Amino acid sequence: MNYSALPKRPRGRPTKHGSNYADTRDVLIRRGIELLTERGMNAMSLDDLMKSVQVPKGSFYHYFANKEAFILEVLDAYELYFVKRLNKFLSQTDLSPQERLQNFVKDAGEKLQKYDFKRGCILGNLGQEVSYLSAEIIARIESIFKIWEKMVSDCLYQSNSQYSEAECNDAAYQFWIGWEGAVLRARLVKSTSPLDAFYRLFAIRAGQFSHIKD
Repeated sequence: MNYSALPKRPRGRPTKHGSNYADTRDVLIRRGIELLTERGMNAMSLDDLMKSVQVPKGSFYHYFANKEAFILEVLDAYELYFVKRLNKFLSQTDLSPQERLQNFVKDAGEKLQKYDFKRGCILGNLGQEVSYLSAEIIARIESIFKIWEKMVSDCLYQSNSQYSEAECNDAAYQFWIGWEGAVLRARLVKSTSPLDAFYRLFAIRAGQFSHIKD
C-alpha cells in the first residue's frame, strides 16, 4: 500500500499519541488485521479497535468513510502481507512444489500455536459472515483467493511438471478450499492435526507435481 499517496490530514480531532494522519491510519489498519484474524467483522467493535491503539472512538470517521471502507483497506493490506509471506515459500526453487507447500503449512501451524489458535485467516473469518457482507467485500475476498490460487498454480506449472496449466489451476483451487476448512478446524480443537490431515490428503494430489521432466 502506498501511504505516500494518502490525502493530507483533514480538520478534526487530533490523536492522543501525537502521530500524524498517515501513521495513525496505518496503525489502525495494522490493528484491524490483528483483530480480524481473531474474529469476524461483526464481532470487531469500533470501540475495541480505537481503544486498543489509544485513538478516540469519534476519530474513526476522520480516517475512514465507514466500517466497510475500513474492512476493504484492511483486506488490501492483508493481501500484500500474505502474498509476501506465501512467496517466501513458493520461491524456494531448490525444493519441489510439494515441499514448498509443505513448508508453508508447517509455518502456518507454528504461527497458529504461537497465538494459541486465536488467530486464523481473515478471509475465512469474514467468509463465515457472508450474509452480512456487502457485494464489494465479497468480491474483494474472492479476488484475493484468486491471487493466492494463481501463485500456487504458477509454482506447480513453472516447475516444468508434465501436467497442464489447467490441471495446476485445479490443484491450486482445491488447495485453498481445503486450507480454509483445515484452519477453522485447527482453531476449534486447538491443534495442528487438521492442517496435517489436510496436507496428507492434498499431498496425494500434489505428489504428481513432484515428478519433474528431465
